[in-house]
Amino acid sequence: MDSEIVEKARELEDNGDLKGCIAYIDENIGKLESQASRSDLLRIRAECFLYQESPDQENARKSAEEALKIATENGDQKRIADSSLLLSQIVSIEDAKKAEELGRRALSIYQSLNDKEEEIYSTISIATILDDFKEASSLFEKAIRESEASGNVDMLAQATVNYAYLLLENGKGEDALRIIDSAIKRILENASKLKRKDERIRFVADYSEIFDAASDIAMEMDMYDVATKYASYINRDPIESLKGS
Repeated sequence: MDSEIVEKARELEDNGDLKGCIAYIDENIGKLESQASRSDLLRIRAECFLYQESPDQENARKSAEEALKIATENGDQKRIADSSLLLSQIVSIEDAKKAEELGRRALSIYQSLNDKEEEIYSTISIATILDDFKEASSLFEKAIRESEASGNVDMLAQATVNYAYLLLENGKGEDALRIIDSAIKRILENASKLKRKDERIRFVADYSEIFDAASDIAMEMDMYDVATKYASYINRDPIESLKGS
């Protein structure tokens, strides 16, 4: 029963029905038998409040704190890390210091659990919070290196987009385009390995955020031809894009 309730809540969240997900959780959370499932459901509830069109920071924080409390009481390290990282993201605007502490706590646990994907994700999350450009840059670069080494294109794209905008904001637009161009080539190369053209184009489209960011950054630098080139990659066969890159 517990697993069915948690999976249904995740399905509602993944499908974008955030209000429906919150209502479903409120209706079913009392039916759960395990504290681990309760922690999971509260974390999903917090995410739904956070990712709404008009985020409800207060209810997101309360749900994440309760999820963290349950995980801590049960000594569940993975769930402690998951809830800490989510809470870090929730409080980052109002309390950057606390957000950083929570993020570093999550990172430390993921490292001890040898959870490489979550380790990379938490590294990116901490880097986005930091005011120190040098340290943030170092963390982004680490996340990019480890994403490339592990072949994790999702994390590579996420780290690259965030780092590119940080570089642009600090007057390093050329560096931003250099690192984003490198990541885009990796995505195009991966997509080109697929047999069917429609699959290759769909693969590229799944990473539209990085192409949009590249085009946006190029526009900010008045490099209109470059911006157009990146924008054109979205609906184009990556094999052809690589030939012209």
